[in-house]
Amino acid sequence: MSGAVPEMEAERQEIWEGVVRKCPVCGEVLPSFTAICPACGHELRESVVSASVREFSDRLIAAADSHVRAGVIEAFPVPNTREDIAEFLILIAANIDGCDSEEEFDAWRVKFEQCSQKARMTLSGSAYNQVSALIAEIEGNIGVKLRVARMSAVEHFIMRTAGVYIGSALMFTAAMIDLSGENSSLMEFGGMLVLLISACIAGFGGMGAAGTIVCFASGVYSFVLGSWYSSCGGNGSLYRLGGGLIIVVSVLSLFKLMLGHPKRQA
Repeated sequence: MSGAVPEMEAERQEIWEGVVRKCPVCGEVLPSFTAICPACGHELRESVVSASVREFSDRLIAAADSHVRAGVIEAFPVPNTREDIAEFLILIAANIDGCDSEEEFDAWRVKFEQCSQKARMTLSGSAYNQVSALIAEIEGNIGVKLRVARMSAVEHFIMRTAGVYIGSALMFTAAMIDLSGENSSLMEFGGMLVLLISACIAGFGGMGAAGTIVCFASGVYSFVLGSWYSSCGGNGSLYRLGGGLIIVVSVLSLFKLMLGHPKRQA
């Protein structure tokens, strides 16, 4: 017994972390996102917003333009607590639906994806169920806004390239009139002029790769039409000449596009 080492009992320690919310009337401990005390029915009118979310909202209001607002949104870290995540999601829902700036909308969308992912990893059970409906609503609004933006972009692109379609139609009509024995040299020249100008606008008008493709396709169309017209006994030299010029324009447009988007060095 004298050689036995006495066992040391480890002291039990309790560590409290986080904030415990209690009803100001009855002292009942309240779960997150509670608006009415379940014990006494007291309505909790005041919602405490974290200083970070409040400061973020103030910076958004003070931002001079949408570019500055997008920078503020991108720089804001996603909250960690349950209440702050819910408050931030509400803030996103209030701002993203009426956002007109593409840059600001993209910033909100990226921040929402981060916040919703954080909510899925952090919250569980009833806490997540209370924000899941809000997440689904925001996802639906983003989907609608993206579809509308795509349709608007397509309509805008078609309108900007309408001259290409008009010029192509005029050239084809002129070729058919000439093959029928009538003279359509004025329509032929006008169609080629419209097509050439419109193709240049598509290639160098800031429409990106899609504009360059339209420019190249219109040049190939003109060249092929001229070759077919010549094989039918007509004079398709103007068509082939215009088509060749448009193809050259499309190649120059491609080089301009490549120079404007250099590859990133590793």
